[in-house]
Amino acid sequence: MEKLVSDTESSYRVAEESSKFDVVAPDGRSIMTCSNAQSASHYADMLTKAYRLGYKTGYRAARIATQN
Repeated sequence: MEKLVSDTESSYRVAEESSKFDVVAPDGRSIMTCSNAQSASHYADMLTKAYRLGYKTGYRAARIATQN
């Protein structure tokens, strides 16, 4: 089966700037700023998992609709 979205395209990441940690979206926008790396990593992981779950659910729903 073909992978639809690569990990780098759908992964939120953490960027440190001036002793603060930004959670950055795949398109480069800063979503939120945390005071420590652990919190920022936690939020980045949760956002990445939520994105992937939503993407897969939407893809499956569209595929089922086109098969009927």
